Amino acid sequence: MIFRLATLLYLFALVAASCAVIGAWGIAVVAGVLLLWRAYLSHEWDTRFGAIVLAVGLLLFGLAQIPIDTPREAARTMGCRNRLRNTSFAIENGLVD
Repeated sequence: MIFRLATLLYLFALVAASCAVIGAWGIAVVAGVLLLWRAYLSHEWDTRFGAIVLAVGLLLFGLAQIPIDTPREAARTMGCRNRLRNTSFAIENGLVD
């Protein structure tokens, strides 16, 4: 197989963007997009149908993880904010005293 540089850069951007938005489950979304692209390029019905079914399944699985991962990310962010706020209060109290 021969790949152009633009294709490889597109693949890298796709993986990076989906992982930045969804997290680790973004890889499932990338796999779904690539399988849909494979189905689009395929000429055989069996390969096309299997790729479409697998891609739709992966896309639904990846999108179903968003409500599950969002509360954990929010809790982790709040923990970091509270720790930074307490640290800044400690520094402020140290400078005032």
